[in-house]
Amino acid sequence: MTNLEYYKDELKRYIKKNPKFLSLKSDVIGKAFTLFSHERIDIWCNDEWAETEHFIDWLLEEHKEPIKLKQWEFELIGYIYRTSSVKKMFFVHYSELNYLRGVGYFKGITNEYMTLKEILENCEVEYE
Repeated sequence: MTNLEYYKDELKRYIKKNPKFLSLKSDVIGKAFTLFSHERIDIWCNDEWAETEHFIDWLLEEHKEPIKLKQWEFELIGYIYRTSSVKKMFFVHYSELNYLRGVGYFKGITNEYMTLKEILENCEVEYE
């Protein structure tokens, strides 16, 4: 699923709620893309970015869901990463983490062949 497919309903809402003073449909869509990129996907870009191939490229990219970790899961992975002498090992190679995943924790990690650094850089922490 691409970002366009994933966000299509939200993009439609941005286009429909745009100010009436914009006369051309392309202006409305451009403004909606700019607002969407600022507010929803947290990309602070100038108008040129939203109106160029960069935004189109982003829309056509495969959508990547962030890894969702509980706060303690994030802190545990961070601690193991900081204290580990080998930084390139995959999640699956840490027996303690693999065991915890097997009993129901770390549900947000769907690819166990990511390094701990990749997980930490691509996760959203759910604070309790």
